Amino acid sequence: SLTLLYPDPQTSNESSYLDSHCQSEMQAATGADYTIAPIHDEIRLLIPLKSKQQPNKPIGLVSLGKLVSQHSPYQRQDKVLQLVGFLRQAAQVIEERAQYASLLKMAEEREERLNRLNGMLTQMLHHREWSERHILQLALNGIASPYGLDFSRAAFFLINENEQYLHVPYAIGQLTQQDAKMERQLWSQQPADAALSESAVPHTDTAPLKNVLKRLRLPLHSPAPDLLHAVLNGGEAVLSSNQLPKKGLPPVFEAAIGASTAFALVPFTTGEHTYGALYVDNKFLPNEISQEQFELLQTFTNQVALVLENARALVVEQQRTNSWRQLLQIEETLNDQVTNSVGALLQTAVHSAQSLFQADSVVIYPFAPTNATNEYRYEPENIAAVGTLTAAAPTNNLRSTQGMAAQVLTHGYLSVPDMQADVAPKLRFCLDTSRFLAREGIRAFIGIRLGSAATPTGIMYLNWMQPHQLTSEQKTVLEVFSNFVAIALPGARSYQQVQHNLSRRNLELKGLDQVFFGSIAGAVEDAILLTLRHAQKYANVPKLFLIRDEPKGSWGFYQLLSTGNLHTRQVDALPNGLIKQAYTQAKSQLKINAGPPETGKFPSRFFPESRCGLAIPVKMTGHTLAVLYLESPQRNGLTKEHCHYLEKLASRLAMNLEQADRNRALFELRNLSQRLADETNLEHLLAAIISQGLNALQSADAVAVYYKDPETDQTIVISISSSQETAVAQKSITNPAPIVQRAWRLASRIFVNNVDKTPGLRDAFPHKNRYQSTAVFPLEVGQNRVGCMFFGYKFHHQFDETSQGLLDMFAQLTALAILRARLHTEAKQHQQRLQTVSRITPIISASVNLDQISQNIIQEVLTAFPKVDNACLVEHLPEKNQVAITTNTQRFYHVGVPLIEDETFRTQLDKRRGIAGRVILTGEAENVKDVSQDIDYIPANPATQSEMVVPIVIDEAICYVLVVESDQKAAFTDDDQELLTTLADHVGLAIKNVTQSKHAQALELTKQTAMMATGLVHDINNAVATFPDIVDEIARKYKNNCDISAPLNNLRKGAKVTDKISGRLKDFVFTGAYQPDFIDMKALIKNCGSMGFHGVDSIFCH
Repeated sequence: SLTLLYPDPQTSNESSYLDSHCQSEMQAATGADYTIAPIHDEIRLLIPLKSKQQPNKPIGLVSLGKLVSQHSPYQRQDKVLQLVGFLRQAAQVIEERAQYASLLKMAEEREERLNRLNGMLTQMLHHREWSERHILQLALNGIASPYGLDFSRAAFFLINENEQYLHVPYAIGQLTQQDAKMERQLWSQQPADAALSESAVPHTDTAPLKNVLKRLRLPLHSPAPDLLHAVLNGGEAVLSSNQLPKKGLPPVFEAAIGASTAFALVPFTTGEHTYGALYVDNKFLPNEISQEQFELLQTFTNQVALVLENARALVVEQQRTNSWRQLLQIEETLNDQVTNSVGALLQTAVHSAQSLFQADSVVIYPFAPTNATNEYRYEPENIAAVGTLTAAAPTNNLRSTQGMAAQVLTHGYLSVPDMQADVAPKLRFCLDTSRFLAREGIRAFIGIRLGSAATPTGIMYLNWMQPHQLTSEQKTVLEVFSNFVAIALPGARSYQQVQHNLSRRNLELKGLDQVFFGSIAGAVEDAILLTLRHAQKYANVPKLFLIRDEPKGSWGFYQLLSTGNLHTRQVDALPNGLIKQAYTQAKSQLKINAGPPETGKFPSRFFPESRCGLAIPVKMTGHTLAVLYLESPQRNGLTKEHCHYLEKLASRLAMNLEQADRNRALFELRNLSQRLADETNLEHLLAAIISQGLNALQSADAVAVYYKDPETDQTIVISISSSQETAVAQKSITNPAPIVQRAWRLASRIFVNNVDKTPGLRDAFPHKNRYQSTAVFPLEVGQNRVGCMFFGYKFHHQFDETSQGLLDMFAQLTALAILRARLHTEAKQHQQRLQTVSRITPIISASVNLDQISQNIIQEVLTAFPKVDNACLVEHLPEKNQVAITTNTQRFYHVGVPLIEDETFRTQLDKRRGIAGRVILTGEAENVKDVSQDIDYIPANPATQSEMVVPIVIDEAICYVLVVESDQKAAFTDDDQELLTTLADHVGLAIKNVTQSKHAQALELTKQTAMMATGLVHDINNAVATFPDIVDEIARKYKNNCDISAPLNNLRKGAKVTDKISGRLKDFVFTGAYQPDFIDMKALIKNCGSMGFHGVDSIFCH
């Protein structure tokens, strides 16, 4: 584009013309030495401004009018050429002046940049007390700022001597072009002096380059050295450009930041000590790194390293001074702790040692007082530890003379700077066999004896997770410190003994000025009113409140009115600001001289005229029950002295509130205990328990109970929260949350103060929540595990012994209710089973044959078990190696395959035995919840989903099994199996009775047959006995030509008698019926007489 310089753009209309129609001028500027062209209705002479050195780069254009005649354009050509030559000289002068101005500007900027960097270094030297972080972040500002070295990105690789790796704790720069552009704009908005001052240090805290590299760890001694390690080891800086790129950056670093090919690596060293290396690049800037910029970077980095060395030297000196000062303070603290318990003294000692020697963990094992020589026992109750991953809990047995403790007692001082280094064999054995060292992951430790070798009072261990070695001065400090502890420990024991002797007298004097209101109705408000009045009288403030945690998530708001009376109302949420901070942190909060509301320093004040506020937690054993809140219109109307007194007053009120809460909870428990005996509906009872529990437990915001319905065996959760009016039950939970399943199996209760560490606990409550604490109880009575119970808290809750005891009682009451319902259901089910058995047994027993028994039992089973869709008896046929449905029960069993006429469904045991065959072979009943998962199941009916089979035992042999099937999965319970087994036993007895009855009938028939045969033989013998005589008589009379009709009639009668007897015998053989006829004895006797027995004159019958 062209910009008008002459004439003045303000007075000429040429400017607008050039802005919109400058195509001819642009062509002339890059064209020949001059151009004549019509411009804006005028013939003009256009001459580009070009120098001889750069003829292809015009710096401007001269447009002249009225020099060229319209009729003869070339008549003044010589003048034009003279003008062109003149303008070329002018262009060269302009260009030289521009170059000079540019060089002058660059020199000024360089001088200004150097002055700023020098000022930054001077500022660092004058503030040696600055932290290493402060110094290096300020140096990064100087490297990346446009007012400094003006690099796009920079990162410090620092060496971690202990862990032997390189990391990047400080970096500056962006990861994208757009973010880099925005960052440059932010830099430009800052004044040059402020950009490189102390106030600009936080600018690098959130740099994306720092965030992406903060977890980077590179081994200090890499097996495959790269460019970074070459700079560290060689001490030479490296410059890489697009024309001469250098490769070898660590791949993980290169991939993380998308490294540019144009970069520089500078060793961060003072010559004597190397701290690491500095990486810079210009990825998001158009210019590459110049040689001058590279050299200036090296100089600046060396100067920063010297500043850092001075700062570290100052830190070492300060640490030395602070160590001795801190040691003196620790001595005073230990002397003060002598008046407390031994445990408190040792806890103070381990915390002091950890702070003094920067140890990861410290453990002190005190020896129990003893009169024996060379016999030492630990005091487990007084062992003090800090920083350990697990509790240090050794026994009080005699210490071994060969272990680690023995070596410390012998030498007095045992130092292991690195457990992986070579040590003496005896010490190596102790290190390898120490479970504590392995469990804690300790890499270095120091053990020191407390007391003299003759009378040691304990052993102290200082542990580090990385190799560590104390300096000679630190060893001296440690020796002095251990002597302090060794002297204070016996003194604490002596004082504790004296304190124990005086404890009873102190108890009589304690609490004389405390008033307890918790045991009578309405006394809580009296206690609150008395507390507020005392607080107002002492602090002389007009605005006093008490905000109390009320049941079901509400908050009681108690205000002391100007009349001296108490005004009470309910609020839904805990007020923000000082009140919420005091409640959640359990610490007093004081705000003074806050100014008016528009300052924003005290945003949550109740009254705009208030200028200071004080919130005191009313707490017991770390658990906050309420908050005492005061506001004053005076700027310093509330002080720390007020805070100390009101804390004491609040502690007295806390006793009253806790006692009242405990009484209310016990009252609710008593009412629930009475209801436990009266209520029969488990769901209603549990709803009442958790509802009244939420009312009784002041801080609880939700309760959830998981249990199994005794009748359906389905998991049910019943819950209530502060947002619900009544408890809600959710039935038929197929897959409870994993946390619920684990809670159900817990060995004992657990209390979680911070749910954020185990967020899965929130899944135990059916509704969405942000609970901060929770208590988990497995519900059990004796050995009976009946469910689990959860208590949720919106704020972090400290579970002291009192609250744990109340929660225990509610959980136990809930467990008793569930167990009582389960026992009631079991008794009811047992009664129903007895009724079913008592009803079915007579029906089976009255059956007279196997068909009737089979049909009756199947019909009764279908009636007694509503979920049964198929039922049958399966018979074992050992001669065929088969199992088959009995003919008399096939009609009750629907088979999905066609059957041959007069055949029942059967299978070969040697091919596929089926579930029934398995029961016959094993003798064990089966309750298959899902038949599709059973390898033996034979799908006779496609609709079947579950199956139950019980054996029918007759004389210790299994001849039959009773089979029931359902179209539902898991249709049968253990109670169903028990009932079916009982029925199978009765069926077995009935079948046995029928079998024995048939056998008895067969015996009776045999007896009757024998008697019948005997009688028939006798009758036949009698009938045919007269045949020889009659035949002789007929022969005789026939020979004598006498009448033979009479003997023939006798012979005919005898034949009839024989025929009748043989007919009766035939009927008995075929029918088994024995039905003798009544005979007329007179006619029989007459017949006998008429047969003409020789020699018989008369017949008598008795």
